[in-house]
Amino acid sequence: MRDAEQGVNLSDFDQLRRLRVAAVSGQLPADLGRWAVEFIGRELPRRRRERDQLLRKAASFISGSNWRKARVVHGLMAAITEATQLPECLPYDTPTRWILEAAHADPRTPLSFRQVLRLLADE
Repeated sequence: MRDAEQGVNLSDFDQLRRLRVAAVSGQLPADLGRWAVEFIGRELPRRRRERDQLLRKAASFISGSNWRKARVVHGLMAAITEATQLPECLPYDTPTRWILEAAHADPRTPLSFRQVLRLLADE
């Protein structure tokens, strides 16, 4: 994104720093607002795709039909959402590991059972 006042291209990292300052000062420059909308519009679909891939990976460790996999994944997601303390490191061969990764990729991960089932059916 090009900063109109400075005439230079700023990285996303630099723009995020500016956004933090704007949040504290209460003053949001127009170019920064445009960058934030563009950034969120670009980042959100990528994070959702990443989340969906991670949830499919979690389901791959569960045997049975898509219905059963969706039930288990949804139940684990609920348990993770309700947990007050989660382990920092989990083995790579557990569904919980990949569900936790999905929660990091998209913090709004909690999906309904039907959404999880649809996600697994779309493979």
